[in-house]
Amino acid sequence: MTSRRISRTAADFPEAGCSMNIRISEKHWREVEHLTSLSFVGGLEFAPETGCILLVAENDHAFRPCLLVAEVLEPETGSF
Repeated sequence: MTSRRISRTAADFPEAGCSMNIRISEKHWREVEHLTSLSFVGGLEFAPETGCILLVAENDHAFRPCLLVAEVLEPETGSF
């Protein structure tokens, strides 16, 4: 299984107070891209805002701690 590594800094999440590494599998990354793609369609004056929720688990490895995406939750009809 291939995975992606997304690095964010404390500037991105000031409440975290430190940098975070988030690991996501290709399968989950494709789900996120699919669920959010309408937000990035060019040429639309008012593109819909889309999103999803990531359920994560903490990997407390001594040298490379990270968050692991365990599941991608798709919004249901009527969800904001």
